Amino acid sequence: MNNNKLIFLIASFCVLALGSANTLNAAVYVKKAPPTRRVAVKPKKPSKNVVWVSGHWCVKRGNYVWVNGRWQKERLGYRWIDGHWEKTPRGWIWINGRWAK
Repeated sequence: MNNNKLIFLIASFCVLALGSANTLNAAVYVKKAPPTRRVAVKPKKPSKNVVWVSGHWCVKRGNYVWVNGRWQKERLGYRWIDGHWEKTPRGWIWINGRWAK
């Protein structure tokens, strides 16, 4: 394979990879504030190696829809931080939950 083809392939791959990453991380702003978080009763813990991921409101087709909480397998050495809605000058944005050291 000559150098020009190799450079073209590498450049194409980089453009596709960056485009995909930007699409996945694109922020979606919502003008209307989310409803109050629902109070949920946690079901019995299925095992000792799980943490509770709280339910939250998500936006589907312009409307808020409740997503139930769930038990998630824990990651040793990490703690779970629930996702939350954050008000910004552009509107409300969902900040995903994450594992933190």
